[in-house]
Amino acid sequence: MGTFIAFFGGFDIDLRRDAIWAHPATAVYVLKGGNVKYTLPDGSTKIVELKTGEALIRAPVAHADEALDDVETILMEIKQ
Repeated sequence: MGTFIAFFGGFDIDLRRDAIWAHPATAVYVLKGGNVKYTLPDGSTKIVELKTGEALIRAPVAHADEALDDVETILMEIKQ
């Protein structure tokens, strides 16, 4: 079976603070960069700077996110 990439959607996470959720591996393209705060299930946090034009492949993870700046991304879940 091949890899299936599902388009999760382009969305603006500005002013959004999510509860902790889990997802499979993802491909992320950053339309407008800025800082995002990630909170892991154990309560630890980290702030990540996303750069405009950056493309990332992220491993499966459970986390909450909070945009600290006006960030816009396209997120695609990768399912195998």
